[in-house]
Amino acid sequence: MDNKHLEAIPTDIIAQVQTKLNEIRPLLLPYATPLTPSERRDLLKMGEKSLTFVEKSYRFALENHAVVWRGFYQRPRLVARAQRRPSGV
Repeated sequence: MDNKHLEAIPTDIIAQVQTKLNEIRPLLLPYATPLTPSERRDLLKMGEKSLTFVEKSYRFALENHAVVWRGFYQRPRLVARAQRRPSGV
């Protein structure tokens, strides 16, 4: 792919951007949680549609215990995730 932008960013603009980034970094730091490589690998990798389907299925399982395998609705990660999402999703 060809670079269609030929103009270089002026150094004073780069310096301003760097200054702004340095200003917001400490503001965001309390909300950032560093993950280890193994924690990143363990994260669910689903799109929004897949996640919605899984969460609706999980809620159905919670409401219909007789239909679902007993250990399914006792998974802590699923419980925490389902409780965070609004019920209309």
